[in-house]
Amino acid sequence: MKRSLNRKEKNFCYHLVETGNPYEAFKISKMQNEGENIPKLMLDESVREEISRVCEKKFKNSLAKSEIGYERLAFGRIFDCVKLMFMKDIEDCQIENMNLFNISEIKRLKDGTIEIKFFDRMKALEKLEQIESAKSNSQVLPFYSALENGMKKLANEN
Repeated sequence: MKRSLNRKEKNFCYHLVETGNPYEAFKISKMQNEGENIPKLMLDESVREEISRVCEKKFKNSLAKSEIGYERLAFGRIFDCVKLMFMKDIEDCQIENMNLFNISEIKRLKDGTIEIKFFDRMKALEKLEQIESAKSNSQVLPFYSALENGMKKLANEN
């Protein structure tokens, strides 16, 4: 029967996904004096469901952030970057207001000229394709699979 998790148990699930270490997550969640033990906690169906939920949410969030970044690299405007190349005197306030996201490297050469390298748009498009493929395949996270296998092993030992 599924039960509601308390705050410390939810923290444990979150920190387990973040660290990948149940002992560290147990300690960070300040559960040492709770009379709980890690194997018991890991076998709890409600805890396992919360771990799965947190893992999926983290994966979706990081995937969305990656997708946004790669879209900016692949399709972003470079007007400000080109403008930067032709500026004679550059002031900090001018740079703060410029969109320089597509620049991977800037060098000022000895003769005073500026060398600008851009991120590769084709690589960004390839990464976007990989992200789309991963979303459509809805692959199971390797970390969560490892947790599942570990919990099954613990269940068989008890």
